[in-house]
Amino acid sequence: GHSNSYQRTIVNSNLRQPQPKHTTNVSTQQDISSAATRYAQTRYPFPPFIIRFPLKNINDKHVAEEISLHFKQQHQLDLSFLNYRSSQAKCLENEQDVLLYVKDVESFTNLLDYKKWPITLDNNSFTVPSTPSIPPQLSLIIKNVDLRININEFAEHIKLQFPEVKNVIRLKNKMQQEIRYIKIEFIPYLARNEMLKKGRINIDYRTYDIEEYLAPASVLICSKCCGIGHFKRQCTQDAITCKLCGQTYTDVKQHTCTNVPKCVHCDGAHASNATNC
Repeated sequence: GHSNSYQRTIVNSNLRQPQPKHTTNVSTQQDISSAATRYAQTRYPFPPFIIRFPLKNINDKHVAEEISLHFKQQHQLDLSFLNYRSSQAKCLENEQDVLLYVKDVESFTNLLDYKKWPITLDNNSFTVPSTPSIPPQLSLIIKNVDLRININEFAEHIKLQFPEVKNVIRLKNKMQQEIRYIKIEFIPYLARNEMLKKGRINIDYRTYDIEEYLAPASVLICSKCCGIGHFKRQCTQDAITCKLCGQTYTDVKQHTCTNVPKCVHCDGAHASNATNC
């Protein structure tokens, strides 16, 4: 039936074709999955909103507080931030970015409406260099869509019925082959939740099942030892592990990589930090 929400949950990593894997003991698998879950939960659940200023020394805390106050006073909307920080990684020399990380889906959808933003922040003009991608929490999967169906016509049918749907994307597997799943991305989360409750959608006289879309959990891999669940600065290993060939060494000058990929986790023919392992 469709009563249990977990029955309508699809994990993106399962949409790829399974690769042959060497067996690992159960405890290792549990360690890896719990580490992956922990890492995914400690990262920010939504991509950041990036605000670019044409000068440095912008106070990121002031920016976050000011935009929250503006949305509250002008639009009666609440914004909740998990964090905010400054960055110059992608800026010109005299520019500064402020990255805002929201806490919940309501804040994300509110901020996506750039028409509601103030004209200045921290008494300065600003630009928005890019729009954050729509996250899994605002997406759904349509199952078993024939590969012969024209995706553009299919998208038109969906958007006529559901104007809240912004993007319609045919998913691909690891081999970059199209598969029978289509992802739809919403802006108002309420419309997305309503569709998920129904569990199905009618498009062009056909009924399709609807599933939740969950992004694959990111696994934290140490850049020193290739171990799972910690950063390099927390690493307790003395030796360094080559992420390509899997050999360990204490002095980088004494290490000659074989250039033959070998994963330390599964012995597969790929680098130890490969995300598809």
